[in-house]
Amino acid sequence: MEITYLENKCLKIKGKKTVLIFNPNLLISKTVGDVVIFLKDINYDLKKVDEYRLVISGPGEYEIGGIKISGKESEGDLMYSLVLEKMEVIIGIAEAVARLKDKIKVHQIAILCVDGELQESVITVIEPRIVVLYGDNSLGGVKSLGKDVATVLKTKKLSTSKDKLPEEMEVVVLQ
Repeated sequence: MEITYLENKCLKIKGKKTVLIFNPNLLISKTVGDVVIFLKDINYDLKKVDEYRLVISGPGEYEIGGIKISGKESEGDLMYSLVLEKMEVIIGIAEAVARLKDKIKVHQIAILCVDGELQESVITVIEPRIVVLYGDNSLGGVKSLGKDVATVLKTKKLSTSKDKLPEEMEVVVLQ
């Protein structure tokens, strides 16, 4: 699985058969994806995404290309659990995930958009092996997890697989 920061809080998650695009509203350049997913309940703009087969913009259960997707909503923000390449992944806006933490189970990878505060208790509930942070306050999120900003991996793309998951939790900042 590849997780790529495209631009303006837009992510691409690429599995073996399916490409997911998250929050393409602010994309400047075009991209290609099978599924477009929104983390906020807003009017969406699909002009910058080509070849999509499905748009997910609300809570519910979905399956496409071997990927199971479960969405939950809190105050207009959305959080999704994915089963992708035998890994459980949670993705959402940090504040929404915090509001829904009583409904969250353990996931191997947590991908959080941090514009405000990141509550360490959310990460404790999820118990991820990899925490991927992006957004305006991603470095603040690193600090709230007790990690040193200078030593955390900062990258545009992260590739991983179930057999490459670290034993201890690692924090990565996508930028």
